[in-house]
Amino acid sequence: MFKNWFKIYLHQTVKNKLFFFLNIIGLAIGISALILAVLYWQDEHKYNAWNPYKDRVYEVTYQGDKDSDEAYVASSDALGPKLMEFPELVEDYCYFSFEYITFFAESESYKGVIDKIVNTQDSFFEFFPFPFVYGNPLMVFNGDDSIAISEEIAKKYFGDVNPVGKYLSLAHQSYRIGGVYRLNEQTSVMPNIVINSIERETVIDSELWQNTNLGLLIKAQSEGSKRALEKLTTNLIYENVLIENAQSEGVSIEAFMESIGGEFTAKFNSLNEVRLYAKASGLLEGTGNLEFVYISLSCALLILLLSIVNYINLTNAYVIRRVNELGIRKILGASNKQIVGQLVFETVINSVIAIVIALVFVELILPYFSLFINKSLTLSLFDFWQILMVIVAIVVVLGGLVPALFIYRVSFLTIIKGKYARSERGIKLRNVLLILQFAVAFFFVVSSLVIARQVDYMVSKDLGFDGSQVIQAKIYNHQTRRKFSETDDLAIRLCRVAGVEKVGLGSIPFSNKNMPRGSLMMQGKRVDFDVAGVDFRYLALLGVKKSQGADLDKIVLDDSVDAVVVNNRFVEILGIKNPVDKEFVFKKKRYRIITVINDFFRTGFNAKVEPMALFDYRAIDNLVYGINEVSIKIESTHSERTLKNIEAFWHKEVDAEYPFQAVFLNKQFAENYKQYTKQRNLFRGLNLVVVFISLFGLFALVSFSIESRLKEIVIRKVLGAETSNLIRNLVTKYIFFSLIGFMIAVFPTYWLMSHWLNKFAYHANLSWVPFAIAFTTLVLLILAVVVVRAYSATKIDLLRFLKYE
Repeated sequence: MFKNWFKIYLHQTVKNKLFFFLNIIGLAIGISALILAVLYWQDEHKYNAWNPYKDRVYEVTYQGDKDSDEAYVASSDALGPKLMEFPELVEDYCYFSFEYITFFAESESYKGVIDKIVNTQDSFFEFFPFPFVYGNPLMVFNGDDSIAISEEIAKKYFGDVNPVGKYLSLAHQSYRIGGVYRLNEQTSVMPNIVINSIERETVIDSELWQNTNLGLLIKAQSEGSKRALEKLTTNLIYENVLIENAQSEGVSIEAFMESIGGEFTAKFNSLNEVRLYAKASGLLEGTGNLEFVYISLSCALLILLLSIVNYINLTNAYVIRRVNELGIRKILGASNKQIVGQLVFETVINSVIAIVIALVFVELILPYFSLFINKSLTLSLFDFWQILMVIVAIVVVLGGLVPALFIYRVSFLTIIKGKYARSERGIKLRNVLLILQFAVAFFFVVSSLVIARQVDYMVSKDLGFDGSQVIQAKIYNHQTRRKFSETDDLAIRLCRVAGVEKVGLGSIPFSNKNMPRGSLMMQGKRVDFDVAGVDFRYLALLGVKKSQGADLDKIVLDDSVDAVVVNNRFVEILGIKNPVDKEFVFKKKRYRIITVINDFFRTGFNAKVEPMALFDYRAIDNLVYGINEVSIKIESTHSERTLKNIEAFWHKEVDAEYPFQAVFLNKQFAENYKQYTKQRNLFRGLNLVVVFISLFGLFALVSFSIESRLKEIVIRKVLGAETSNLIRNLVTKYIFFSLIGFMIAVFPTYWLMSHWLNKFAYHANLSWVPFAIAFTTLVLLILAVVVVRAYSATKIDLLRFLKYE
């Protein structure tokens, strides 16, 4: 039986090559899209999955309004030691710095630059129990000079020998190797070196409660302790930090709480949650893009659905063409079950072929997709076979059983009379599925246009600064920082390099990195603001415009230590009409506002511009440590030559050990909306796929539909019908279907795109234009497909057809 079915399958495949090609390729595209999306999903969900403590290790974060997307990750230095007083809830704690360190490293056999060095505490490996190749994780930090290194670093700097007990120089300071660990799984912290330089505090005082520069991990005694820990931490912060802050500002705790939004709660996110589901995380590998994961998976499922719908429609039409053959088989004794079994058997073969082709597509596309999402994805059939089986089952049930059941319910008489192709039920099914395809296609085209418009809006919007000719040269260590900050001599000499116009220092990160925060009360109003340390030439170098006060390039540095520059947002919140020369107290020191600058964007367009106060970096302790780049403005001509000149100067006069690393500021800022550029590019690619599937499905369906109406077309031509009238008659219903598909898609698409745009504090308006463009484009494409096929049908040889009939 199966042999006979297979022979029939081969015969029909050869006979209907175009149908076979369109059906298989469409299905393969849908399956490959889902495979890529699932690979991305799985990769993001692998983070910390290996960690046996993933369900009871928590990162401590804080938020005000529970409905807000904002959260804070810096914890009080006193919180960890204080929580250890509750052993029934807490097993241990671990503080960590928010950024990796890069050091020049040297051993007896190798020297170079090592990045991804984490500064943390001696309990680190209790939270991230990486397997140790050499050494004991419990004894790795015996001594202040002990460090742990990854297996990769050990091989590079010490070869294949056990390096435990040997020394590695980091930034010219010698450290003893206490252990070597292996990084073989994705995790939220993937350090090349672990340094234990954050001390465990034993004395808890009010000053310690006010220090908030580090992230904090808590290891709970049990997985069920989360809610109790959140409540306990919220109360501790309220009693030891918020009440103290209210008293220092001379206001009641109620007024203080009202000024910060009325709420303040601690939120504990487990290692299972921090990558994708936490509102914020300070862990060094950062957070994933859950929205992009969902978008990728949703679009892939839509494309697979579109492919399956296309498959059902084409198979249904294909079965109509074979209805005489199937009817004869029924008359010759084949049972309905055998007919259904044959069609399901053919669908299984098609599904397997489509999966094989899809796997080929995935292998070809995967390197480019990995580059697109900045990952290294690999396809393992061993980990993926269950999903492939589910796909086969779905295709078989929907693509094989649906047409088979139609045949199952058709009587012999209907088949013999040739009325099945024109049965009302079959026509309705094909029309509904075709309209669904059009609706999905409209959704993708409109979404693509809206996303592209928002990206164009972000690219073209005035940022409040000019970073096109400003490069940011990275500072790796404090020695370099001191060379620039303690005297102007080095900056002056750098300005003399051919092609350099200006040099400035500032601690403003034009990225999603957090800035130090401050708060103050002024004229009865409270403002929370970003704190930056700059030399005021830096603002003139960026092209920031003043709103009121002194010109930025005329501020005398020696007189600016007690001066402060604030932005319009700062003034707006405080409601000050004439802010210049107004004074306020911050960190127990009095400052005078000398200039108000226009607001400028720092972190993209998702949130409103924050209030900001810019102090001379010498004015406040430790502000200078936030300066991690030297900003250099260069001439617009001969940029490459200027960069080479700067690099030569840098290695000779600034830093001979570390590599010269510089990036244009406008490109650095563009990283803030890079994910949306990816979404735009993703939808553009998916547009082509969706429209391609829809149109070739339409082409095949129109071909089968016209074949079933050839007698009608011939009779009309014999009776003198014009070709234009015949084409209009064939085309009209498909235009009507496209209109229905558009009407079905327009409201969900409008709601989804409005929701997407509302995530941005600054966004383009959602107008009717993308909908009109999408409708016009798709109608023209549908017209082109249908008219071409209909025109060819009207050119049939009438005598030959009539003679055959």
